[in-house]
This record gives sequence, structure tokens and C-alpha cells, in this order.
Amino acid sequence: MLLDNGFSNNAVAGMLINIASEGAFITNNMEDCYQDGMTCDLNSDGVCDYGWCVDPVPGGFGASDSAYTAGVDSGAYTRSQFVNDWVGYGLVGWTAPERKAGLYDYAKSQNKSIASVSVQVGYLLEELQQSAYAVTYKYITGTGYSVYDVAYNFCTNFERPYNMISNCSNRASSRQAEYSAYVNNGCSY
Repeated sequence: MLLDNGFSNNAVAGMLINIASEGAFITNNMEDCYQDGMTCDLNSDGVCDYGWCVDPVPGGFGASDSAYTAGVDSGAYTRSQFVNDWVGYGLVGWTAPERKAGLYDYAKSQNKSIASVSVQVGYLLEELQQSAYAVTYKYITGTGYSVYDVAYNFCTNFERPYNMISNCSNRASSRQAEYSAYVNNGCSY
């Protein structure tokens, strides 16, 4: 889908490095909870940092990507619950409430599942055009940028993971050859 939207091979490879790192190409991926076998992270005060990860059942919808997604799609897990639960969700691990609200609203406007690849890529492309992501947009639409440049700047400006500089640098350098070959082979191994 990204190549069909006119992005260069280097831009697509750089974006895919981050998508693989955040959501493992799973559109209904629910990050940082049951996969890690944890109920929550306790901060220094003994309080859970991740209130959504309880026993480890987010919002009572079971410890599975599909159960959580079904709850969101049906409305049984409301917009407010989804937006405010801090579960990293989808291809790029949307976590911040305003970004999750945008994803939710975009899915509803398309009358599709929040886990639909067309919804997630469509919303990602809309989100990348916002002024907050001007650096990312410059790298994914510009010419002459290497896969590393795109991946690193997408990571630091759009994703902003924990230990950002080292994580983004490691992510970009360790996976640039793999994803460059993948994209240059028509997004196939």
C-alpha cells in the first residue's frame, strides 16, 4: 500500500522498519501487556504505570488481540475506554489518547474495523501530514534520503520510543539491509 501511494523504496523500507518494531505487521496488535506476561509495571511508589494491563486483561476483553479489537469494533469497549487505556495498538502502536482518538474516528468514518489494514495505513498517511510530524514527512516524501535516514527520523519524530536516540539508531542500523532488500524485491522475501 505504501508503494502504491508514491513513496520511494527507501521511504517505504524506513517506514517498515518502524512498523515492524512497533506492531510486528499485526494490525490488531495490542502491545506491552499479555505478550510480556505482566500484569503491570510498578513505579517507585508501587503504583501501576499501565492501568490498562490488569490481570493481564485489558478492559475485561481477554488477553488477546482479537477479543480486544472485537470489543472496540462492537462498541462494547467504548471510544473513551479505547482512547484512554494506553494500550499501544496496531501497526505503529498508537498509544497517546489524541492519536488513538484519531485512529478510532478514522475507522468509524470508513465504516471498517479498527484493525483493517486500509484503515491503519490510511490514518497513518493522514497523521504524517500533520505539522507535528513535519520532519518525518520531509524524510518520507523527500529524495536522496537513505533507508537509515528515513527509519531514524521516522522513529525519533513520529514513534518516539523509550531511550529514543539509542533505540532509533539501533533499529535503523540493524534492519536497513533487510528491509531495503524486502522492498526492492516488491515487498516479498
